Amino acid sequence: MKTSDFRYSSVCFVAFGLLLVSGCGPETAQVSGRVTFDGKPIGKGEIITFPQDLPEGIPMKNSSGQIVDGEYTLSTYGIGDGAQPATHKVVMTNYEDTTGGPQIPPTFGNITTTPVAIQIKSGVNRIDIEIAEHL
Repeated sequence: MKTSDFRYSSVCFVAFGLLLVSGCGPETAQVSGRVTFDGKPIGKGEIITFPQDLPEGIPMKNSSGQIVDGEYTLSTYGIGDGAQPATHKVVMTNYEDTTGGPQIPPTFGNITTTPVAIQIKSGVNRIDIEIAEHL
């Protein structure tokens, strides 16, 4: 292999790698936070967000994350990359908790009945969600 062929191959390889790292799809913003029920952190569960007000032409993409000891980080295209900036409806469920920790009521586990909506803005977002017994 000639030196010029090697350089050309190396440049193509690096360019392809940069395309992969730069990601595909619409902008995302980092989102993390805490989920509590009557002030107590949810042990283990899942959070899924559904964008509601994206500009025309931008495909909607749901985001999700695991809730561990009350903390979550949303992902859309890759781990921890966040969610699309927009208003999102939020669905949450928790896994069976044998420690006697709080359980998320079923109302919050359905997109048509959840009362929770969050506003995700460009940049870094810390969004804590408090679920109260009386909701």
